[in-house]
Amino acid sequence: MSSATCCGPPSSVTPGWLSVGLTVPGTPPAIVEVVEKLDGALMAQGIPARDALLAVDFVSEVTMTQFAMMAAFDSTVSTADSRSARQAYQDSWTASDALTEGLGDESTWHGRGWLDDKITIMLDGLERRVVR
Repeated sequence: MSSATCCGPPSSVTPGWLSVGLTVPGTPPAIVEVVEKLDGALMAQGIPARDALLAVDFVSEVTMTQFAMMAAFDSTVSTADSRSARQAYQDSWTASDALTEGLGDESTWHGRGWLDDKITIMLDGLERRVVR
């Protein structure tokens, strides 16, 4: 399953789910089963056990935090500042020529944002560790 098909858009994930996912004490048995399957699939590809588990953990954490951030982009900055959080980020980041060059297109600010790119970078690094 690709990272593009694992989750719906951030708007389909309720804020309560994200809070629970980031703060729940312990891990529900159904999630442990999923992690075991993913971990096993990575180890079957030659990835050491610790690296496989770290990869699964990394992807789950970056996915939850990315979805939380993207969902928050639609909120208003404050009663004194009617811009959306998205617009506030865009204003501050695009004030820098160096940052603007790396931002890419408008998709950076919508939907999954940089999620797929972040996971791809991590997987590229993981692949290098296996090839050694």
